[in-house]
Amino acid sequence: MLITIDGFSSSGKSSIGNILEKSGVRVLRADDFFYPRGEAHHKLSGNFNSPFFVKEVISKLDDRDGLYYRAFDCKRQRYYIKYESYNSITVLDGSYSSTSLLDKYRNLSIFIDTSLNTRLKRLKRRGVNVEEFTSRWMKDEMDFMLKFKTYKNAVVIDGNRPINEIAKEIMDLIAKENSK
Repeated sequence: MLITIDGFSSSGKSSIGNILEKSGVRVLRADDFFYPRGEAHHKLSGNFNSPFFVKEVISKLDDRDGLYYRAFDCKRQRYYIKYESYNSITVLDGSYSSTSLLDKYRNLSIFIDTSLNTRLKRLKRRGVNVEEFTSRWMKDEMDFMLKFKTYKNAVVIDGNRPINEIAKEIMDLIAKENSK
């Protein structure tokens, strides 16, 4: 089963992914599948290289020996091998993961809707350059989401509350999907 968790930067995706990992769910990070600098992007992918993800990961999700895949390190601009142990449930967390290019593989799409005010507070706590982050990453994400409305087929969750509450709601959604 493949579940995607999408939302704008600082909506809580990675924090929720960390909680899900601790509960035993296999979590893959969309950041591991971003495009190398200068590589042409598929128009429905944003910065997430979903064609590469499909080719590199989808056919291996049910491999009981676990999942080896090439992850991309954006800072170093190079690939490296990563391993995730087997789990019948795989969560892909990250911006652009709700792309329609994954629709035929995905069992459940979740979009965390978090106000700009909450996201800016979270960014400040991270200690990043907020102005640079908002003018580059947040702008790209907003443009992509508004153009393709990738959240329209997702379960939309309110991200303006404690991360543990959001994670609990998502775990309940996963359990419900898994029982089908």
